[in-house]
Amino acid sequence: MTLQGTRSRRALFAGSVGNFIEWYEFGVYGSFATIIAARFFTPEGGGAVEGLVKTYVSFALAFFFRPVGAALFGRVGDRIGRRPVLILVIGLMTVSTALIGTLPTYAEIGAFAPWLLTALRVLQGLSAGGEFGGAVSVMTEFAPAGRRGLYGSWQSFTVALGLLGGAGAAALLASVLSPAQLESWGWRLPFLSALPLGLGALWLRLRLDETPAFRRAEAVVRPPARAVARAIVLGAGRVMGWAAAGYTFLVVLPSYLQSSLHASFRQALVATVLANVGFAATIVPAGWLSDRVGRRPVMLTGALSVVALAVPLLNLLQDESTSTVVKG
Repeated sequence: MTLQGTRSRRALFAGSVGNFIEWYEFGVYGSFATIIAARFFTPEGGGAVEGLVKTYVSFALAFFFRPVGAALFGRVGDRIGRRPVLILVIGLMTVSTALIGTLPTYAEIGAFAPWLLTALRVLQGLSAGGEFGGAVSVMTEFAPAGRRGLYGSWQSFTVALGLLGGAGAAALLASVLSPAQLESWGWRLPFLSALPLGLGALWLRLRLDETPAFRRAEAVVRPPARAVARAIVLGAGRVMGWAAAGYTFLVVLPSYLQSSLHASFRQALVATVLANVGFAATIVPAGWLSDRVGRRPVMLTGALSVVALAVPLLNLLQDESTSTVVKG
């Protein structure tokens, strides 16, 4: 294998592992939303629905700070390099995720508990924003000629694997622990596991070279500001559809199945794991296909599929008579 090939594969692996950890935590948080609501957002006398709403407000707050983190760390990455930014964001995410696993609950410290959790979610949102752009930059800038779509697809593929890993960890714990153990201390374990995972990712990124594209950035002619702005708007618009659909069905769905369709915690997690498997299975082939036929046809097909399938899927979920979860 050539030196360039070795560097490309190392960059792909280092970016993928860190990205997996970032999204593993989002999957864990979504899977344990009902338990987190009861432990952090439902004081004595508060309603379960109120607590769940507050839990998802905290979840959404991290997404509000993702573009802030993307702009901040993207700017820093253009100034000092991709490698140091990727090292910084994986450290920030690892620490903030592990700390969630150690937080005292509302019953122990009162109203400080949800505020501490929300503060850590903000840090996670900032780091996730930096991770998204940083990881895909490293993957594509190290990619061999004609394979940028395939290499870049691993960013989304590891998003799916991270969400799948989070849901899978929750499903495993739900299988081996009693409900009382899971609600008391078991929910903390997946958050604490981010510490060894993050240290492994940090070691990989410390061995990563700076990307060739950044090294020759000073010699690149900057495109006009209008063209840059147009590319940003088009790019954001193209990912909005799958992002909204993805988080609706892969993160929010477990709580919906439990609260509205009366599924058990285990049934909801199994459904989420299966959905994530289907999500993950399509990503890398789509990236490969984009190198063959172009980005535009692949993205348009995906966007149109999201629009066409969203309403019938939501109608199916709202109809209890057709729900295999309820019947089981």
